[in-house]
Amino acid sequence: MKRLFQNNAHAARSSFQTGKLRRRKFLEIFALLPVILITSLAGGAEVPKLSAKQYASLVTEADQTVYKHLHAQPPAQDRVNVPKKYWGETMLALKPLKVVMDGVNLKIVFQDDREEAGFYLCPVISSTIPQARDFRELVVVSAGKEIPVGTLYRYRRAQE
Repeated sequence: MKRLFQNNAHAARSSFQTGKLRRRKFLEIFALLPVILITSLAGGAEVPKLSAKQYASLVTEADQTVYKHLHAQPPAQDRVNVPKKYWGETMLALKPLKVVMDGVNLKIVFQDDREEAGFYLCPVISSTIPQARDFRELVVVSAGKEIPVGTLYRYRRAQE
């Protein structure tokens, strides 16, 4: 009988402690919600999925953007950040945070907080292709057919 009482007392304590633990976990998670929301909203939007039409337009426009920016008259003071006047319609419609030159390659940036994410165009004129080891994620984007003006990648990498 004494053993039965001890087992019941232990079970009651355990369920009470389990309830306390559940409440504590709930409060910890609830307290983190504002941090999670702020973090997810901080650095811009996710990299969008592209339709076949958007893919073709974006690759072509990005190649034209590289050309216009590199051959601007007078030459641009800032050779890295590409002004919006050189962006194509599809680029403008996707609303990236910025468009940046990386040598003669082009980065279309949608997220720029703890990590940078977006599209990376390697035009045909480029002698440097992106190396997977420099990125957390580097995937060739294709809509079933390749556009002959360059290769488009979806990328993600830690901020430098």
